Amino acid sequence: RDLSTQVDATAAGQHPMAVVLSCIDSRSPAEILFDLGLGDIFSVRLAGNVASAKALGSMEFACKVAGAKLIVVLGHTSCGAVKATCDFVSKGLDPVEATGLTNLGSITEPISEAVAMETRTTGVRDSSNHDFVDRVATIHVRNTIRWIEEHSPVLRSMIMNGEIGIAGAMYDVSSGKVEFMGGVGAAGVQDAVGNTVQEHVHGQDHDHEVVETADDRKVIRDKITSHDQVAQGAGQERLPPRRRPVVPNQLPDQAAIRGRSAGDG
Repeated sequence: RDLSTQVDATAAGQHPMAVVLSCIDSRSPAEILFDLGLGDIFSVRLAGNVASAKALGSMEFACKVAGAKLIVVLGHTSCGAVKATCDFVSKGLDPVEATGLTNLGSITEPISEAVAMETRTTGVRDSSNHDFVDRVATIHVRNTIRWIEEHSPVLRSMIMNGEIGIAGAMYDVSSGKVEFMGGVGAAGVQDAVGNTVQEHVHGQDHDHEVVETADDRKVIRDKITSHDQVAQGAGQERLPPRRRPVVPNQLPDQAAIRGRSAGDG
């Protein structure tokens, strides 16, 4: 990747395609996972991909002011914050008292809601049960999407008006694959401008079939075209051709997001 060219192309301004809320885990940097470069996305990173007022303000700026067209809440398997929360809940421990980390509760409290909502597991419900941990992480991503909608009238309005999309996804730290969740995203990973559909797995490209309709593709292409026109109108040079940030193949079903039962996972 020619970073010098990207530096020159973005020096006069930025027009990222999407904003990604993800975990601080060193194995899950969004730019690398999606094969992106400078100026492609806004990256908001907090332990456990937990949303906060500051994160919400950042996402509002990214979408309403800077023109990002997609919000992605990206969780991942084997998340340390989720594991710790599962253990605290299982043992009935207060996270702050147990660790001496004064502000840890701001991370574990919202994740603990997902722990309570995971009702499928009746046996071991701590970090030793990897499937349980990953189901909690998935529920937490969905909860975070709901939280964003409930706490930001600006973003909620943009979503409902079709100005932006919002999607949840999980990154598998073992396989290197990102999977978008049903109900809030596509069945697979789609190139935003309708080129070859691919998955990006540990630096390798793999063809990936996506089921979509002509209307779905038109909605996406219109959003991308509008975004590119804004970028070019601001005098930003287009970067050399390559894969663009991934987006779901259709706008999310907001009723499906809000209507998920507490036992989902």
